[in-house]
Amino acid sequence: MLKNILTMMALAAAQLSMAQTTDETLLLRNPSISANHVSFVYGGDIWIADKNGSNPRRLSVNPAVEQNPIFSPDGSKIAFTGNYDGNTDVYVISIHGGDPQRVTSHPAADVLRGWISNDEVYFSTQRELTYSLGGRLYKTKLNGSVDYPLLMPEAYQGSPSADGRYWAYIKNSDPTERERVAFKRYRGGGMPSIWIFDSKTHDIQVVPGEKSNDVKPIWLGGKVYFLSDRDKIVNIFAYDVQSKSVEKLTNFTDYDVRTLQGRDGELIYEQAGKLHILNTANKTSSPLKINIQADALSKRARYVEMKDDIRGFGISPTGQRALFESRGEIFSVPKEKGDARNISNAPGSHERFPAWSPNGKWISYISDKNGRYELVLRDQKGVDEPMYISLGKDNYYFQPTWSPDSKKLFYNDAHLNLYFVDVASKKITKVADDYLGSHTGRGYNYFQSSWSPDSKWIAYLKTLKNGVNAVYMYNIDSKQTQQITDGMSAVRQPKFTKDGKYLIFTASTNVGLTNSGLHMTAYDRATEYAPYAFILSSDSPSIFKNESDEEAVVTEGAIAEKESDKNKDTKKDDKKTTKNGKDEKTKEVQTPKEIKVDFANINNRIMALPIESGSYGFDGTVENMLIYMRNRNIYAYDLKKMEEKQLVENAGGFEISADGKQMFYRDQKGYYIVAAGQKPAGDAGKLKLENIKLKVDPEAEWNQIYNEVWAMQKDFFYVENMHGADWEAAKKKYAKFLPYVNHRSDLSYLLNEMLGELVVGHSYIYPGDEPTAPSVSAGVLGADYVIDNNRYKIAKIYNRMDWNPSFKAPLAEPGLNLREGMYILAVNGQELTADIDIYSLFDFTVGKQVSLKVNDKPSLSGARDIIVKPISFGNEVALRRQEWVENNRKKVDQLSNGQIAYVYMPNTGREGYTSFNRYYFSQMDKKALLLDERNNGGGSVADYVIDLLSRDLISGWGIRDGRSFTTPGNGIFGPKAMIINENAGSGGDMMPYMFRFKGLGKLVGRTTMGILVGISGYPPLLDGGSVTSPNFGVFDLNGNYIIENEGVAPDIFVEQTPKDLLSGRDPQLERTVQLLLEEMKTYPYKELKKPNDPVRVN
Repeated sequence: MLKNILTMMALAAAQLSMAQTTDETLLLRNPSISANHVSFVYGGDIWIADKNGSNPRRLSVNPAVEQNPIFSPDGSKIAFTGNYDGNTDVYVISIHGGDPQRVTSHPAADVLRGWISNDEVYFSTQRELTYSLGGRLYKTKLNGSVDYPLLMPEAYQGSPSADGRYWAYIKNSDPTERERVAFKRYRGGGMPSIWIFDSKTHDIQVVPGEKSNDVKPIWLGGKVYFLSDRDKIVNIFAYDVQSKSVEKLTNFTDYDVRTLQGRDGELIYEQAGKLHILNTANKTSSPLKINIQADALSKRARYVEMKDDIRGFGISPTGQRALFESRGEIFSVPKEKGDARNISNAPGSHERFPAWSPNGKWISYISDKNGRYELVLRDQKGVDEPMYISLGKDNYYFQPTWSPDSKKLFYNDAHLNLYFVDVASKKITKVADDYLGSHTGRGYNYFQSSWSPDSKWIAYLKTLKNGVNAVYMYNIDSKQTQQITDGMSAVRQPKFTKDGKYLIFTASTNVGLTNSGLHMTAYDRATEYAPYAFILSSDSPSIFKNESDEEAVVTEGAIAEKESDKNKDTKKDDKKTTKNGKDEKTKEVQTPKEIKVDFANINNRIMALPIESGSYGFDGTVENMLIYMRNRNIYAYDLKKMEEKQLVENAGGFEISADGKQMFYRDQKGYYIVAAGQKPAGDAGKLKLENIKLKVDPEAEWNQIYNEVWAMQKDFFYVENMHGADWEAAKKKYAKFLPYVNHRSDLSYLLNEMLGELVVGHSYIYPGDEPTAPSVSAGVLGADYVIDNNRYKIAKIYNRMDWNPSFKAPLAEPGLNLREGMYILAVNGQELTADIDIYSLFDFTVGKQVSLKVNDKPSLSGARDIIVKPISFGNEVALRRQEWVENNRKKVDQLSNGQIAYVYMPNTGREGYTSFNRYYFSQMDKKALLLDERNNGGGSVADYVIDLLSRDLISGWGIRDGRSFTTPGNGIFGPKAMIINENAGSGGDMMPYMFRFKGLGKLVGRTTMGILVGISGYPPLLDGGSVTSPNFGVFDLNGNYIIENEGVAPDIFVEQTPKDLLSGRDPQLERTVQLLLEEMKTYPYKELKKPNDPVRVN
């Protein structure tokens, strides 16, 4: 009896404990406060509760995510950012609920920042580039039509003083607010400071704080409250406007304070997933305990179509079935008869790389069901218990591939090792490593290995000391390795032919500057890979046969022998016939004959194949045939006839069955199994993939994704010490919030928090299966407007750039005869007045004809109709940026009296490469170069640019008529300088570093962003999302890691102050021009003079 009582008491205690842990909901975000209520975001929706946290109720119900809910000053309404109508805009809703009212309609993203009055809000947006290439704060009336910029020329967050004269704001973006970028303790050039702006004098005062991110200012009374990570963990600070002193108000040491809002002596903030209210008078904080019991539609299990998320495929040994990898599940699908089977049937784990053993016994794949990826073997019906085989102690393994005898599989890990595992003994043998290789992307089999038909050899690639790779062969029995190619050419994809006589691979001798994949010098340098064959045995004949058609002499004895053989064959066939006269369907497993291999005189046994360069993906499984691809088409090459034929056009890949008889391929219409080596007819062999369902359990997926993201950093991060972070502790620190994830956006937030502990740039989070709202493509006209006489007046028309055919300017097209100052009076027959937002009339109009009624006066009388084609907002941004660039070029030309070339590079990718070539080589008559890389978005390492700018003038070339030319042939051989700023990052960090390293000139402006640990390919996440794990960092010649979380500092620091920008100045540009003009005075120009005609006749 006592035992039962104790048991009941224990159960009651356990239930009480569970109740105590479930009576509070965590992961409450973006809080705001009014006199009677608090609002916040949970599960992507806006909630409101009484001020003590009781009576929580949901206000918004929307598949997409709402953010930044903020009470109006009177507390009757909540404005927020959301997407109900196809774009990210500002909305407002009553605290009692109802339909949200759309406030903004511009196609740019509008993020709410606060209220100016009960009928006016302000928000951040990036829609005009008047003063810079950054964002700005705008304001708009709730029932208004036109949005107006606030006075600050660059602004991201802000809060006004009570009288409205001053604004506390940050001009740079907030590193803690980037949903898809995880970067805590950021210390690069873009650290935001809080400026106090005087709207009358345009002067600023800076809130004290160095080496910190000071964000989210809230002006209450005589103080500006803000968040800062100046003591590492983000806490709340207060700046006294009069005394100019800073005081720390909270002292958290575990989790950052994430958001901040306030009113009348109260602040509300989010920390450790909870909401807290801080009394600014007594400086005490009180946490709110809020319990939410609500359904979460996006959290419920559901079924989806398998065909909608196929990530890999394979074929059974004789082509009777296909294997598919879809959203972490493995499916077997019949060629014609039978049903599809979910072989793995594990919604909460990630299964990848399906393959069928050649003998048909096993279906293999890898799975993390038991905590880390293992090899799984299952019967073809998925009925018996699976066999699990450990592949090692690491987290990631890739592309296990069966040997032809079905006894072994090779695979590789994420750390440049190639192995094979014996299925019977489960013993793992290391084949090779590639520690001399510089593989940035390691989420695939970079060894490109293949089995010989007798399962005795593995061919693979390995990097040599010269940085070029070579083909190697490894013998399973002897464990010996042999290099096949000499390292004088780059090689790819070694594959054995079915007869075991040849090893096919492709090779290139013009890889040259393209081998790293990181540098701009690789641009416009097409590499050519041609196919070759290595004859495996000295006894094997050449793949090219010396043949001649001759008549054979037939004797009588030979004829008799032929008849005898024919009779024997007939008897053999009779034995295969059953009593009922039907053929038996038998399957014989034959042991492949051991291939002959020797390595004498290797170089003389490698022969070029008569197949066009650019062919890839060679497969030799089909008898006497090579199957491969070129330009997305599948080809077959007959090794006997030495002829090529096209099999399939516009294919997305193929695989040959183990018996060499069937081919599995895909195209845009579907997946097919057809006879190998033959051209299929129409849709022959198309697989039926409709109505194959896959169960999705979001909650199970979210737990798996959290763990996989953690493991991915462990295996792929560029340094093993994880930047000094205790990575195990970081996992535990944020795992406590997993039970409260109620929406995919909550998971992304949690991943952001965990990944941020690594303190690194380029740590990106891309959401997977996250509910979204519809997207509406809104057109724009490439113009600015003002309201005049209750009508829309064109204030500015952005012009097209004739040299770039991608630039279109709807109102500047020839023949329209529009000019600034004219009025747009109607759109598609709807009269346009000041109470209508003009952007609301252009949904789904990009590239379509739209009728406008225009006039040079604000009246319909005398108006004319024109037809225009709106462009996307992205294209309008390009027009606006080009306007900014051209204005800068003209200003430089004016200030330097035409002596200095201005070149702008928006990034170090293709766009920047094109822009540099366009502007640099068209200004070679200039005497100096100003290279502007402000807001450079990065891309490649711009060594191409630095190499060109580093050239010295060597010689001239005289010709009889015309002007002499030079070697180097093109260049500006004079002083050079570069403008940099805090918004130039990645490749935009590296370019000024190289500019300084080569001594090309001075850097002017502000310290660059400081994000220079690069990213490459990574495994996908279970629900289709992805994250990056920065995996290659730059270090200097002294062996020190550089630039990351630091940036490149200027030689001459110049700030862009609001007063200067508002007065039409560009201090950074002007100071750089001044510098170059000074340097031009003393620069040792080499004047080329054509010499007198030489006399060379003796």
